Amino acid sequence: MNTKHTNRSDVSPNGASAKDDADWTALRYVLGEMTAEEVAAFEQTLESDTQACERVASAARLATDIYSELAAETETSRAAGEILSAGPTGPGYA
Repeated sequence: MNTKHTNRSDVSPNGASAKDDADWTALRYVLGEMTAEEVAAFEQTLESDTQACERVASAARLATDIYSELAAETETSRAAGEILSAGPTGPGYA
């Protein structure tokens, strides 16, 4: 069965579900990627929508986890670069 062209109310024109769009909106809010008008409208939603608040909290955790992982990778890469730039060491390498 091909569901690609079904008309479902929980699927946006780009094929994403309404939940995906709501999650994406929360992430855009957390990352500061909204216009001032979008922020104002979204913050009004946050005043009365507990699910939107939960999505923002989840997006904030996701962003924090990603930034922490990237920072750890950067630190590991920098340390590896320092070791490699020091050159070979040990017996026979003077």
